[in-house]
Amino acid sequence: MLANPVTAAEGQPPAPGGDTTPSAANQDSFAEDCKKRLLAKQGPPSSGKAVSVGCWRAWHRLRTSQEADRWFGGAAVGDGVALTVGRGAGSVYTELLADNLWIMALTGYARVGVGVQASSGATDAPVAGTGTTPQESTRAPTTIDQLFQGGGNALLHVTFRGPFWMNYVHDMSKDAPPVRRIDTFLVLSTGMDLPELGQDVQSRAGYVRLAYTGDFTWRTFTDSFRFLTQFSVDAVSGFNQAFYTNLTGNPATMRPDAMLLGRLNVGMEVGGLVRITASRGWSTLADEGVRQPVRLSVQFVKRLKKS
Repeated sequence: MLANPVTAAEGQPPAPGGDTTPSAANQDSFAEDCKKRLLAKQGPPSSGKAVSVGCWRAWHRLRTSQEADRWFGGAAVGDGVALTVGRGAGSVYTELLADNLWIMALTGYARVGVGVQASSGATDAPVAGTGTTPQESTRAPTTIDQLFQGGGNALLHVTFRGPFWMNYVHDMSKDAPPVRRIDTFLVLSTGMDLPELGQDVQSRAGYVRLAYTGDFTWRTFTDSFRFLTQFSVDAVSGFNQAFYTNLTGNPATMRPDAMLLGRLNVGMEVGGLVRITASRGWSTLADEGVRQPVRLSVQFVKRLKKS
């Protein structure tokens, strides 16, 4: 899902959502400790050593609102916009409102957001094996696209930070961000399919989703380009049969207890302004047509701080 519908500082997904990588000067004590290790390994400037140090943390609890703001960003309105197109279907996701919320002592702060997604599809794209007419089958391309872009026309998500890794190199300035990093997130979300926002959504339906997402970011020295690889593994359960009928266009689709989704994005971010990615998605209902061919996504990004 790109997964991770969060609007934050620098470097994250997907549509739907925004960025989740913190800006360089706000890495707290963790980054400072990592840079100290780098300096110790490098030795005096005269040594001329080329040194790289990687640091990781298995769990990072955001204990204060200031720390949450540095990692996720503060309250944001209309901050994440993503356009996804491909093979006769497309969608636009907009993050309407996002903010940080204290959950409990064990987890600290999480990111909470509400977004909407509008979709449209071609009118003559039949769904193989369903026996539907072309007019009926157009439900599937748009609702499947919505599912892999985050799910539903209306979306509420709660995002927690997971394990992360950062890589610093010897010739970086004191406040420079890591040249490479891996960030992971746990995302709990719920959403609705709404005929008013989905061209071919036949019935109102809902779902709940638990996703584990990860982002690998590799930036150039001046940060003009960032190369991205993102993955998401999700468990999704529909509230009613209509959810699965909307997906496949076939009322006879059996309702599973839950289905698993997988998604992979590869792309690049240019100038801290635009992120272009190609994505592919799979699911345990692939035989029913619930899979995503290659999609192109263009996302407008916002970094909290130029680094």
